[in-house]
Amino acid sequence: MQEKAQKDVQAGMRYLSAFDYSKAMSSFKRAAKADPNNPDAYYGMAEAAQGIPKIKTEDILSWYDRAVSLRPDPQYLTSRGAFCLSVGLVKEAEESYTKAAELNPENRAYYLSEFAVEYFYHCQNREEAWGPEAKKKVIGYLLRSVGISPEEAVSILRG
Repeated sequence: MQEKAQKDVQAGMRYLSAFDYSKAMSSFKRAAKADPNNPDAYYGMAEAAQGIPKIKTEDILSWYDRAVSLRPDPQYLTSRGAFCLSVGLVKEAEESYTKAAELNPENRAYYLSEFAVEYFYHCQNREEAWGPEAKKKVIGYLLRSVGISPEEAVSILRG
């Protein structure tokens, strides 16, 4: 069963790369049915579902969460975070990127700065105000990503 699931996951990835979301979803669902403990099948379902308008946000999140529960993988978490931002779930996005940073401390800077940049674009592309709170959050994550406190940043900038 695991071999069949892996072949279905590979087929799903090919369909996903070709932007054939329906065929990708079918392949990933077959993979999950063949091997319910295959995290790539659930991750693939979440990724493919974003190209299928009728699928609910809750379903997509549940597939990401299932993938993460089977294999805590920073890629799953950052993809989940990006999806959360795309649907306005800022708190959930922040948690996903932070968890990715905790799981892979060597790439902590990347995950935290990615959240900062993605959050910046989220604010720019939505009607949310690009006000002081949003700016503070972005700057805070950028500073955390490079291990600098706000006080140290002020000292550096003042020279």
